[in-house]
Amino acid sequence: MPTPRKGYFTKDGTKVPSVTTILGRFKESGGLLQWAFKQGQLGASSLYEQRDAAAEIGTMAHAMCDAYMRGESAHDALYKFSPTLEQAEKATTAYQAFIGWKVNQRAEIIPAENPMVSEIHRYGGTPDFLVRIGELVSEAMLARSA
Repeated sequence: MPTPRKGYFTKDGTKVPSVTTILGRFKESGGLLQWAFKQGQLGASSLYEQRDAAAEIGTMAHAMCDAYMRGESAHDALYKFSPTLEQAEKATTAYQAFIGWKVNQRAEIIPAENPMVSEIHRYGGTPDFLVRIGELVSEAMLARSA
């Protein structure tokens, strides 16, 4: 679920930034710049073509994981994209890594999709899912430990 149209607000009506906004401020772009430079050295006609192809595989893998967490077919989610064989293999490899992580961590997937605002840390977000590894920590428990 995307950010609510009007944004996130604390109980007293103060507008607060989203998790995505905060994370965007701290993106380290050194690796991306090196990759772009290398694409130019290799004679790429468009650096965005390579970037977009990689991003599409990521989108496919994300759709597979999302389908799995919703109890739907990951295979069907992948093939809605009509992927090439290479794309399907790479997206499936990423999906299998997620499944391996989930099994190894004994993680439980909990649907969420409710906008949340931290009154303490003053930011908001709308997670698609929560992942329980051991015990869930509630906001009340965090407040007591602060």
